Amino acid sequence: MPRPARHLSPVPSRGAATPRAVALLDGFHRVVRHNEAFARLFDRQGSVVGRSFGELLTCINLVVEDSACGLTTRCPRCILARALRATIQADERVGPVILHRTTFAGGAIDERAFRFETRPRRVRGEMLAVLSLRELGPDEARRSA
Repeated sequence: MPRPARHLSPVPSRGAATPRAVALLDGFHRVVRHNEAFARLFDRQGSVVGRSFGELLTCINLVVEDSACGLTTRCPRCILARALRATIQADERVGPVILHRTTFAGGAIDERAFRFETRPRRVRGEMLAVLSLRELGPDEARRSA
C-alpha cells in the first residue's frame, strides 16, 4: 500500500514574503517529501512525491532524449545533477548555486533560473538530499548569467 504524501513544513526565506521551496530527493532525483511552496513552484496542486525534479521542471533534455532525470547524455554537465550526486554520494553540502534551465511545457520552450542549495540528510538509513530553491525573476536571472 503506498504511503500518504508527506509534506515538509514551510521554511521562510530571508527577506522573502513567500516560503522557500524545499524538497527531499533520492538518488534518482525523485521527490520523497516536499513543502507546498515546492509544488506551487511547478504549478502543481497537491503532492508531487515520486516525480523527478527534471519531470517537474519539464527539462528539455528529457523531452529531446525521451529519457529520465539523471539519465540523459547532458545530465553529467547539469549543475543540479552534480550537486545532488555530491550530496547523496559524498555527504557534501552544496550551494548556493544558480541553475539556468531550458524547459519545454505546453508546446513552448522557456528559460528559467533558480538559486538552490543542497544538504545531506539520512532518513531510515538512506542518504537523501534536501533541496532548497527559489526561482529568480527575469532581471536577477540576467544578472546571474
